[in-house]
Amino acid sequence: MKKLWFLVFLIFLVFVIAFFKQEEIKDEVGIEDPDSKVGKKIDDAMGINRLQHLNRAKKIGTEAEFANIKTAFVMYYTAYNEFPKSLEDLVDKRMIDQGALKDFYQQYYRTEIDGTDLVMTSPGQDRIKNTKDDVITRIPLMDGGGNQWTGRN
Repeated sequence: MKKLWFLVFLIFLVFVIAFFKQEEIKDEVGIEDPDSKVGKKIDDAMGINRLQHLNRAKKIGTEAEFANIKTAFVMYYTAYNEFPKSLEDLVDKRMIDQGALKDFYQQYYRTEIDGTDLVMTSPGQDRIKNTKDDVITRIPLMDGGGNQWTGRN
C-alpha cells in the first residue's frame, strides 16, 4: 500500500512541477507565438490561415480568367477582323460565358482604353478601385480599337 501512495505522490509531484513550469515550456516550444512552427500549425488547424489561402486562390483565379479573356479577344479578332466593342460581345459570340464578366470576388471587371491598350481591372479583395490589391491586365489593340469600346468603366 505504501508503494501505491508513493506512486500517486510522484505523479502528483510531476503535475505540480509541470503546472509551475508551464510558462517556461510555452516559451520554449513557442506555442503562443503565431510565427513559430507550432504556432503556425495551431493556426492552420484552427483555420486561421485558410482565409489568406482563399484570397490568394481568388487572385490567381482572376488572373487566369484574364488570360482566358485575352484568348477570346484574339479569337474574336481572328473570326470577325475587328475587336469586340465590349466584353458582352464575347459572351454573345459564346467565346466566354456570362460568369467570366465578374471576378472571383463577384465584382464586374472595369475596363478602359489607355492609348492602344484595353486595361481590365479587378478591384480585388477590398472591392475598391486603385488600391494595392487590384488585379490588372492589358490587352493590346493593334488597330487602336478604342474609339468603339463601350464596355464598363
